[in-house]
Amino acid sequence: MIAVKVRFYGFVRSALREPSAELSVPDGSTVTDLLQALGERYGQKFTEKVLTRQGRLQDYVRVLLGNDLLEDGKLDVALRETAGGTASVVVYLLPAEIGG
Repeated sequence: MIAVKVRFYGFVRSALREPSAELSVPDGSTVTDLLQALGERYGQKFTEKVLTRQGRLQDYVRVLLGNDLLEDGKLDVALRETAGGTASVVVYLLPAEIGG
């Protein structure tokens, strides 16, 4: 199992009323798997803010894995533990007017 800490920003944080979450996912899990696990944990209040009905990221959502910004089509990246023993995943919102 991989321990993952997810930090929330913007209105995802407001909707969930939590700044972060910690969970364990099976070895070999991807960012997509993590997003599905978060959807199971938080339900509609998470999924409607972060994912489209087709399961893709909303246009205004950005996901960082460590310091790497992941694009919507590149979420099958495997989560890996860092030196501290947890995978660092940050989910934050970029206002639409900045995203163009």
